[in-house]
Amino acid sequence: MSCPSIELGESVDLVWDKFSRPIIDAIHYFVPKKAVHIRSSKSSRYRPRHIRRALNKKHRLWRSFRNNMSISTKCVYKEQAAYVKKLIYDHNKQIELSVINRANLGTFYRFVNGKLSCKSGVGPLKTPSGYTIVDDVGKDELLSNYFASVFTVDNGNLPDFSRRVDDDVCIDEIIFSSIDIVKTVSSLKGTRTTDPHGFNSLFLKRLKFILAGPVSSVSSHIFSAGVIPSAWRESNVTPVFKKGISSDVSNYRPISLTSLFSKIFERIVKQQMLTYLLNHNLITNQQFGFLSKRSTCTQLLDCLNDWTLFVIATLLTSFTLILLKPLIPLVIQNSFTNYSRMEFPDNYLNSYLIFCLIVFNVLFYPTEFLHLVQSPVEFHKAVF
Repeated sequence: MSCPSIELGESVDLVWDKFSRPIIDAIHYFVPKKAVHIRSSKSSRYRPRHIRRALNKKHRLWRSFRNNMSISTKCVYKEQAAYVKKLIYDHNKQIELSVINRANLGTFYRFVNGKLSCKSGVGPLKTPSGYTIVDDVGKDELLSNYFASVFTVDNGNLPDFSRRVDDDVCIDEIIFSSIDIVKTVSSLKGTRTTDPHGFNSLFLKRLKFILAGPVSSVSSHIFSAGVIPSAWRESNVTPVFKKGISSDVSNYRPISLTSLFSKIFERIVKQQMLTYLLNHNLITNQQFGFLSKRSTCTQLLDCLNDWTLFVIATLLTSFTLILLKPLIPLVIQNSFTNYSRMEFPDNYLNSYLIFCLIVFNVLFYPTEFLHLVQSPVEFHKAVF
């Protein structure tokens, strides 16, 4: 694929259309469409063994009635169908009674919400006035208005930061090389989910070497213009149910699926800005979030290491004072009797040194010390 011809001063929307239109047309004309049949999840519902046997017997009677449509086979099938219906009704009744008898409010609400939730999409929603909306257009408008109301609008005010680098140090451009494009596309998750323009990550992965050059030229032009294309502002928003009542719009959160090419653009800009910040020590060592090879787990390990070093330093200081405490009275006594030389009894110094040796072994070599204590002969040889 050749790079689109980009003229000086050309709008980014026109440049994006020149790049994306041939690819979209090629996908439309040459990529075959495959119908995907989604199986219902009702068949995977758990039922007791006696109900499963009754259902299998009902299926056998249905096949028998279909092959031989007589009054006798029909009556037998209807009797079995009524019997299965009664078994399922009694089983569901027993489940509901067990939920009630538990007297657990959380279990009760989970059971009720499971009955109210719609697995194939968003169920009926209620407006603030209490009116129930069932049609898709009304639910779409209601969810869109709610998501727009809770969205935070940027006020454009930037916080003041003092300059921490020299005046000649700055980042004035982002280089969108073909190598960076290939690396970024390779790091994308391989899914078949399409973005608003019909592209998926598997498609880009298979054509990454062909598309690297054109994507590099288009991205460089977009960055130099300082404006992103209007198509990149579009996204497929999917409401995801959180918890609570499924008919309340406040219990849904939006998941936006944006353009894959905008993700590639953002990742390259983010990586080069992060490299600039790390090279000039603009990010402190206390920053653990949103950094590669750093997380809350590494932060906890770092804190544990600092706490351990602090505890060890405190213990060493305390035990040093404990070891020096027996010498303080003798130092004071000798300081008054003999200013030129301090003399201690030999037996006192020997006992003091043995005491220091034992404390040192207890602190730093507890396993070896316990082994020596268990054998008095070895303990005597090691100490004396």
